[in-house]
Amino acid sequence: MSMSVTPNRTATANPLPTSTSITQAPPNALELEMAVLGAIMLDVSAFPTVLRILKQEHFYAKAHQQLFEVCNNLYKRNEPIDILTVTDECMKIGYFAMSATQQLLEVKLAEQQKLSREEWKQLKKAREAKIEGPSHLVDLTSRVASAANIEYHCRIIYQKFMRRDIMRIAEEIKQKAFDPKFDIIETYTRTQQRLRFTTPTKMLKVQSMNESIDEGEQEGTALKMCGSLLTESDVCFFYSESGIGKTAVVVQIGDAISRGQSFINLPEFRNECKAKKVLLIDFELQNSELFSRYSDDSKGVIQKYKFHENFRRASIKADFIDFDEAEQHIMLEVETLILQEQPGLVIVDNITYLTAEASDNKIATKFMKKILGLQRKAENKMSILVIAHTKKRDRSQPIEKDDMKGASELNAFAKNMVSIGYSKKDNKLRYIKQTKVRNNILDLDENHVALFEIDKPDLSLRYVFQKFTTEVEHLVNVELDEGLLEQALYEAVKAHQNGTSINKTKEMINAKFGLEWSKSTTRRKIIAELERRKARRKVDGNSEQSHSIEEIQEFNQLLEQGLPDQKKEKPSDK
Repeated sequence: MSMSVTPNRTATANPLPTSTSITQAPPNALELEMAVLGAIMLDVSAFPTVLRILKQEHFYAKAHQQLFEVCNNLYKRNEPIDILTVTDECMKIGYFAMSATQQLLEVKLAEQQKLSREEWKQLKKAREAKIEGPSHLVDLTSRVASAANIEYHCRIIYQKFMRRDIMRIAEEIKQKAFDPKFDIIETYTRTQQRLRFTTPTKMLKVQSMNESIDEGEQEGTALKMCGSLLTESDVCFFYSESGIGKTAVVVQIGDAISRGQSFINLPEFRNECKAKKVLLIDFELQNSELFSRYSDDSKGVIQKYKFHENFRRASIKADFIDFDEAEQHIMLEVETLILQEQPGLVIVDNITYLTAEASDNKIATKFMKKILGLQRKAENKMSILVIAHTKKRDRSQPIEKDDMKGASELNAFAKNMVSIGYSKKDNKLRYIKQTKVRNNILDLDENHVALFEIDKPDLSLRYVFQKFTTEVEHLVNVELDEGLLEQALYEAVKAHQNGTSINKTKEMINAKFGLEWSKSTTRRKIIAELERRKARRKVDGNSEQSHSIEEIQEFNQLLEQGLPDQKKEKPSDK
């Protein structure tokens, strides 16, 4: 009994599967490509719409790729795109089949005349030309009844390109999978990245103000999750110095939200939501540190705190070593996790890790843009809580929103900003203060901060509420005798009047007198000292004679740079 043997075709290096390449052309939409190109030459507003969705390589026909390139060249030069300008540009480049330029060069070549390098380039490009001639452009425009559906047509062309591209990628993957010299893990990783297509969509949505308000009504009112500190669809930053217990309080808030409970049973911290899924993206703590914080063996038996199943945690795997591209891995995996888990609250602990590990110093900004894009797509009013660090600051001064590291880049993303400060009264005491609130009332300002004690009362490290108080009660007193402080102020004013920047003045004063003034503190103290001197001179009756023009100008300059609520006093007011 004879047996037929089917030839093994798995090793054939075809760009597309064998059956497709024999029986049919790859997926394409030639008629729509012609309609789109025709519409571009008829409607002046068409090309920006097309350019937002399509690129040159998305067209199937070589001639259509060349026409798109010509239109793009005209667009970049701010020149009109119509049948005349496109025809002229095609003739200049030599994109028409057997153009006059090509005919001339072919004749020179046949007569064995020497061609210059530029002429060789022109001839090569002309030989590659696929556009039949000016009549072909006329034919394209005659196919267009209306440009109204051009965006829909572009999407179909893009989808056909996706089909061709995925067929090509699949063939490459198949070849590499059979070839043992390729690392299959790397192949798999690269394939994941290549298959991450971005669906072309409009970035901006235009509608009337009334329509926007109506849509807002349909979205419903955002409920509070932790008083005015955190509401639904919020982006909130918690920031403080290192070692102050940021993670402990944020995990405590997340734990309460995962159970549908309030962080503290007070109006300032009330939770109005039902239980939500919480995703903690933890770059900070190791599992052993978590065990230490949320367990107790003082009674001879290990007891562990039980979190709700709604509380999920993602951390860096122990065997992950590819930190050269860590930021890309993190951004991709965070996006995947959020899409899979659909959490109501995402906690990032902490944003400083990304900046430290990344070679791109803008990675924190890119990460926030990515996660905000996911938030806008979410249908569950997802909130984002980000932990950050403060810059080195003077503990004798109130905490400000600009004290957060990366504040200039990250402030724009924050709806709420919450700071945590040390108390001078006890090393276990911490106070919580709001420094920015966009859509709610500022409940916790410098005159009404919430004081907590860090303790472990029920197997978990947590903030135990003590009372409401004022921030100034917990600020550090700088121990400096009056004479030395006066000297420091004198030298600070003198240095800045001599043209030294506030930043360098701050560094000089801190180094010389052992202080910890921040830039804003230095500026504030210089302004206060100048005002004190002015007041003293007024009492002496010598204010006009005592002020030099330079000092008046310097004082006005400092007032302009000073606190927003400080009133500017003109020299003429004296």
